[in-house]
Amino acid sequence: MDCLPLSRPALVADYLAGKPELSPLYTFPAMDPDWETVMAARARYPVDRSRLVAALRRQLQPLGLSERAAGNLDALLNPQTFTVTTGQQAGLAGGPLYTWYKALSTLQLVQRLQQVYPGHRFVPVFWMAGEDHDADEVNHIWTGWEQPLRYSASIAGAVGRHVTEIRSLPLLPEAYWQHYQAHRTWGRAFQSLLQAVLGPYGMLVLDPDDRLLKEVFAPVASRELTEAIVAQGMDQANIRLQELGYPLQLKHRPLNLFYLTEGRRSRLIADNGHYWAQDTPLHWTHTQLLAELDAHPERFSPNAALRPVYQESVLPNLAYIGGHAELAYWLQLKPVFDALGIFYPVLLPRLSALALRSAEADMLNTLEVGLDYVLQAPEIIRAREAAQLRDVAAFQELSAGHRHLMEALARLAGQTDVTLEKHVHAQQARQQRFWDSLGRKLDRAAVQHHPARYERILRLQRQVQPYGLVQERVLGLPALGEDPGLVFQIMCKQLAVPSGEMDPWLLSC
Repeated sequence: MDCLPLSRPALVADYLAGKPELSPLYTFPAMDPDWETVMAARARYPVDRSRLVAALRRQLQPLGLSERAAGNLDALLNPQTFTVTTGQQAGLAGGPLYTWYKALSTLQLVQRLQQVYPGHRFVPVFWMAGEDHDADEVNHIWTGWEQPLRYSASIAGAVGRHVTEIRSLPLLPEAYWQHYQAHRTWGRAFQSLLQAVLGPYGMLVLDPDDRLLKEVFAPVASRELTEAIVAQGMDQANIRLQELGYPLQLKHRPLNLFYLTEGRRSRLIADNGHYWAQDTPLHWTHTQLLAELDAHPERFSPNAALRPVYQESVLPNLAYIGGHAELAYWLQLKPVFDALGIFYPVLLPRLSALALRSAEADMLNTLEVGLDYVLQAPEIIRAREAAQLRDVAAFQELSAGHRHLMEALARLAGQTDVTLEKHVHAQQARQQRFWDSLGRKLDRAAVQHHPARYERILRLQRQVQPYGLVQERVLGLPALGEDPGLVFQIMCKQLAVPSGEMDPWLLSC
């Protein structure tokens, strides 16, 4: 398993570099934040710890808690305890590999903080985005590059609430399958799997679709219904970002809430003091909707713009670790946090990695090339391989000689007639196209006459990361082994890289 350099959008790259123009859009720098200052600031925004612990205990104790996770759960009642959080949708069998890289990044930061600040307790939390309703993102898992394993039943509404049809599940390894057999809903199976794998490291997997926690979120939802507070805040940040030339990752809506019913997650729409749930007959006046929120907060669901606010309103959180797209839209949200009086955490990127199975690692060693070589475009690999099989230098020397000859001929013709000079230049352009075409044909011919090595490199590329696809966004953990706990343990060991090779907050778990 190798660490890859992160390809970052300009906005995220500039944020991580501490570009001064972006400083109004965040509270703490990503690189080397003063964690004592962060903790002191977080302490000024207390959360209802007893309610949080009650929700977590009710969710997780039936799943069985490791000693370390149980200790972390109890510690959350202490004001000297803080969380570090990541999150992801409830994907089949845990979702793509980057779900696990997010978790690993969070565990590593927690370890570093615990070592440096032993007077505090730091608890890793995985925020399960089970209220999302994009079934196409979560209903399949890739265990190779041929075809995904797909859940054949339809999922409607919040995916976490979907009652799983066991007969519609694809054939998964037993260590994954057992969680779907043991738990009725899609989200509960996901939570059970992640808690089983990550719990021994102290992680607490939280399902925010919980009435106890939604009661904490209700005042935020009320202000959104009354003041459209997200639109006002995001407009401030969006204007600044557009003035600086950055594209916007997230678009807000006039009202950034959904209403949950059986099998539906309907967008709430407002019109002159009246509200309705899209694609349903449900409608309310403003007063009626606020009464509905008071009576049934669990029916109200934040969209992507309000989900971070919900998270920070219930967790004593110091930092959020996410993908680049997530960090980009978090940078649109600080005015919303400010308007609501909610703490805005440190934002950090997750690690990125490339997994090699044993056969692929052996092939890489046999070929004596690096991963950067294998992951190039096929035509670049062909040219580099061909360069070792034919006399490229001699060909280039002949091509350059011909080019100089044509340039000299053009100058000579120009001394007599400018039109003839242009004629020679046109002929030179045609001749150069001939030389370029001939070079490519010679590359292909060289590789075709010695195909074994080139084909092995392309085969390795297809096995690891086909050109145009990103492995960690496609393959799932079952692609690396049938025992998820063992695979994650290997990740922890192999991604414990020396300081300087990766971002400094990523250490061994």
